[in-house]
Amino acid sequence: MTRCSLIKASLNSMFVSIQGEGPLVGVRQVFLRFAGCGLSCRYCDTDFAERIVCDYKHIYDFIYEHLPLHSVVLTGGEPLEQVGFLYQFLPNLKASLGIKVFLETAGYLPQEMQVIRDYVDYVSMDVKAPYAAGIEPLWDRHRRFIEILSGEIQLILKLTLTPGIHENDRESIEEFLFGVDRDILCLVLQPVHGSESDRGFIATLFDWQRRLISMLGIEVRIIPQVHKFLGME
Repeated sequence: MTRCSLIKASLNSMFVSIQGEGPLVGVRQVFLRFAGCGLSCRYCDTDFAERIVCDYKHIYDFIYEHLPLHSVVLTGGEPLEQVGFLYQFLPNLKASLGIKVFLETAGYLPQEMQVIRDYVDYVSMDVKAPYAAGIEPLWDRHRRFIEILSGEIQLILKLTLTPGIHENDRESIEEFLFGVDRDILCLVLQPVHGSESDRGFIATLFDWQRRLISMLGIEVRIIPQVHKFLGME
């Protein structure tokens, strides 16, 4: 480490765990959960009441203490709302440790993503279904976000879904996905935790998985939040 950042990060928490979502499930990672988000999704499971302010050295030392790791996860909340800190932090982190960076994002801040895209290895982007999330559509922002990602970034698209998928959501999601002109590592259909016992809902996801594979010609997986089954953060 050559220097400390002038900008500090506002975090909800910082911890070591396994990746519990998507195609990298099970790998060992350090999670930096950034506080704050400009969206208010109805299924959000993050409590933003608790915040800690951390400088570069504190975060760097925590990561170094828990090596070896597959990668460092920037999650939230919405990490890109603190892009000033990330722009200082990530180049130094990668230069010092050569570690991969895994960004979990709602994919609605394309200009901020452009600032740090050269320092990110994986992007797991939540495709926000308006009815399920209880928010206004983000399709235009999602498109612009994907367009500015560099070709080196591994992109994972994730749909967090609740029982009773609204037909309007299904149609708008399919239209959006069909227009994505970029390689995708995989598309994840993720049932909201606690809905796995709804067999009708899971059967609906299974049928939709088949339709999406046929329509898009990409890998589509149904993956619950594995870390919650294990009682891990």
